[in-house]
Amino acid sequence: MNFKFLGQSIGRRGAPFNNTAHFGSFSSGIRSVQSWPALTMRKINGLMRIIEDFRTIIALPYGGQGAIEPLLRQILNAAAIHIPTKPTVNSQSANPLRMNRKSNAPIAAATFRCGGFTLVELLVTITIIIVLASLAFTTSRSIQINASKVADMQQLRSLSAAVTAAASDNTGRLPTIHPNNAAPYYLQDKKTLEAYGITKESCYAPTRNIYGGAPGYEWWYKFEDSTPTHYVYYANDAAVKTNAWFLKGSVTPPSKSEYRGATPYEDIIKDPTKAFARTITDDAWYPVLWSGLCRDYTGSPRVAAIMQNGEPLGLNEMYLDGHAEWVPKAKMKARYTTGSLKVLW
Repeated sequence: MNFKFLGQSIGRRGAPFNNTAHFGSFSSGIRSVQSWPALTMRKINGLMRIIEDFRTIIALPYGGQGAIEPLLRQILNAAAIHIPTKPTVNSQSANPLRMNRKSNAPIAAATFRCGGFTLVELLVTITIIIVLASLAFTTSRSIQINASKVADMQQLRSLSAAVTAAASDNTGRLPTIHPNNAAPYYLQDKKTLEAYGITKESCYAPTRNIYGGAPGYEWWYKFEDSTPTHYVYYANDAAVKTNAWFLKGSVTPPSKSEYRGATPYEDIIKDPTKAFARTITDDAWYPVLWSGLCRDYTGSPRVAAIMQNGEPLGLNEMYLDGHAEWVPKAKMKARYTTGSLKVLW
């Protein structure tokens, strides 16, 4: 390519002059780009050496300063190198090429930046994403557990309403819905339960895939004359001339600080038949009416109404006076034992 011819052909007015200063300023600005790939820089450097060898013979007419950049672009385009059309100007002036008035030396005020991320930027971004994801997962899990607690409490309220209504129709005597079984979470057959308004859905934890419950409801269909559930009915509902279910095992008495009744603690603790209430107005060791199930049974999976990673988180308890409480795992104790079965509340 005839560089001298190209330089002279750009001029529009005036005599040719040596515009080396302006041309050198632009070339030094191009070389200052640090973020271009090495291959691109080698191409640019090679072209700059060619241009510098010939710039002494390139005569540009006066006023041809604006044609320098198009000329360089033509040369670089021939070498398949792309230069951004809008460089970032680091000076207060809009002109990317300017002269230092004191030293009369060219100043490269234009720099170019190619898009991309450094390794540090990528690592910081990935770390932030991981932290945010972990926070979102923790929050989501907490929301699910709280929703399970609320749904479980609704189950207990439904069960409590059913037996309280039956007691109101029977002079306060709590209904007999325990079969002849030592396990307090075993209730009567399905027809008897449904007659009291106790449905299949209300007998099992709302969380899916807890052993015995939804989606298959294996425990509901397991036996004909009794029904294991995910909830414990604590009433002393023994039929006439029969022993209560809890007398077939051992009930751990409450401590004096745990006892809530009006009867003096020293008096009531002597009578094991007072462990649970017979009517809705009785004093008892434990005034609890219903609670979520938390049991340990040798050879069988642990079952609790609210679980996480195979361990109980706690349980809801519904009391005779109608109030309810959430009891965390740290406050739960194995208070009823019979054979290999332990029931915690």
